[in-house]
Amino acid sequence: MNNKKIIALMLVVGLGQHMHTATAAPATRAAICYRFAGQMAPGIAAAGEYKVIHSYRVNCGTSLHNLTVRTQRGALQPITVQRNDGGGWVTVARDAHDPTVNWGGGNFRVILDNMKGTTPIAYRGSFSLPL
Repeated sequence: MNNKKIIALMLVVGLGQHMHTATAAPATRAAICYRFAGQMAPGIAAAGEYKVIHSYRVNCGTSLHNLTVRTQRGALQPITVQRNDGGGWVTVARDAHDPTVNWGGGNFRVILDNMKGTTPIAYRGSFSLPL
């Protein structure tokens, strides 16, 4: 074989392998995460109460959860956030003030812990979550 035929054969084989690899890989689609923001229903956590104040589901786990709970007078309130792992609730944040974290997808609940309190806590809250 002469050099031109060898070069042409090498190009055909190389391009064939490259095209085969490119067509064999599945097409990937980027999952789009939309943000949803809103207000939690206001309420009162009685003295000695461990109260679930908000529950939500996240289907897209690529962006941040942001939760803010304040007293009716505006003071930032610590919260506990739990995720359901199928067998029960697992704490992902305890005594968090205004958490902004990527906990991934799943079912979550926000808890206001007033177990040691001697007076009720009137609260309000807001959230911004991926869907």
